[in-house]
Amino acid sequence: MIKNAKRNFSLLMLGQFISILGDRISTSVFLTIAAMIVMDSASSMQSSIILAFQISPFLIFGYFFGLMADLVEKRKILIFADFGRAGVLFLLYFFHESLIFLYFCVFLIGFFTSMFEPAKKAILPFIVRKENLVFFNKFFAFIEIFAMLLGLGVGAFLLSKIGIEKALFLDACTYLVSLCLLLFIRYHDENEILEKTHPKIESFKQGFKRHKVELIEGFTYLKSNENVKYMIINLIFFHFIVVALFAAAMIDYSIRTFDVGIGILIASGLGFTDMYVGSYTTFLFLFVAVGAMVTPLIKMLLSKLKESVLTVVVFLFGFFIMMIASIMSFIFSVEVFFGWFFLIIFFVGIVAGLQYIRFTYLIQMNTEKKYMGRVVAVAEIVWSLALFVGILFGSFFNDLFSYKVGFMLTAFVCLLGAMSFYFSRGKITW
Repeated sequence: MIKNAKRNFSLLMLGQFISILGDRISTSVFLTIAAMIVMDSASSMQSSIILAFQISPFLIFGYFFGLMADLVEKRKILIFADFGRAGVLFLLYFFHESLIFLYFCVFLIGFFTSMFEPAKKAILPFIVRKENLVFFNKFFAFIEIFAMLLGLGVGAFLLSKIGIEKALFLDACTYLVSLCLLLFIRYHDENEILEKTHPKIESFKQGFKRHKVELIEGFTYLKSNENVKYMIINLIFFHFIVVALFAAAMIDYSIRTFDVGIGILIASGLGFTDMYVGSYTTFLFLFVAVGAMVTPLIKMLLSKLKESVLTVVVFLFGFFIMMIASIMSFIFSVEVFFGWFFLIIFFVGIVAGLQYIRFTYLIQMNTEKKYMGRVVAVAEIVWSLALFVGILFGSFFNDLFSYKVGFMLTAFVCLLGAMSFYFSRGKITW
């Protein structure tokens, strides 16, 4: 019996809105710190490596944290992870002049986030009713996208106004606010399941053997669940490879066109003087978030399409948009392409948002509660692997061939994603 569903969901949603707002501000801070330390605006490698370091803990610890989310009270995991992220940012507040230490702190942020995410996604079926999962997930995804939009907008302009130290302090405080809100979440369903699956007294050897069995059980369950398995392999993997390649190309574009772009923005009279490289990059990603904001409305208009068919359509639309971006970047000068690029990345945001708002509820609707943490963790590992490989390869690729060819590469991966899912759609029911 789920009680206080609206209250619990509101507390979780509000906390995440505030912490995601801080996340996007810190993205601008991390990119700016790296650029200031390296002092090399001709290369996008360091900025891309920052993102890769933040993703890598999902690969290393993801499944174990997913198992933890099935064995330990999820609310406690969320609180501990928020406390850890706030502590790391307070530490970076005092020591942010070393690139190595920056990498270390970014890795720790990723470590606590990889602990947080499986528990966050796995807790939702315990605090809202199953018949409301789709609605709450769509609403939650919309709020996350809005927080990203607002955070990117604030990060683009706030950093040049308040400086790195104050921005780090502000970000740390967002995690503490999220932590405080999580303290007031109350539910019982999960506690009943944990009491049934946890022996009150067992030796270390018995506990180790039980956890080993539970790890294997999660993989066995996922292997037999066609609906989730093919979504993770075909939809999530290809989508996040596309996201990673596009992000790497965007970073390369922002760095290569920084001087021209800032000149155009300053001439527009919108007050872009003293903007850092990281702030400029964040400003461009802001328009991706604007596109993602309209996806719930578009999803409503396309509600009659089967989810698997919609997935193929979105991949093909992504191919079309990225090919246009690549062709236009070759044909037009940077000054002419600069204006068109904002419209292009707006449509890219629609592509990304249409996939993103569906991942979580499709997993939750097709997974048993007792396996939720482990299945979510596998999804986290797959998307983090795709992002990690895609960002590193994309940054190296763009350094060699520039963002122009990078957009073309992204387009062809979109096409591969459409083909892969098209040939797998008969194996699933959604």
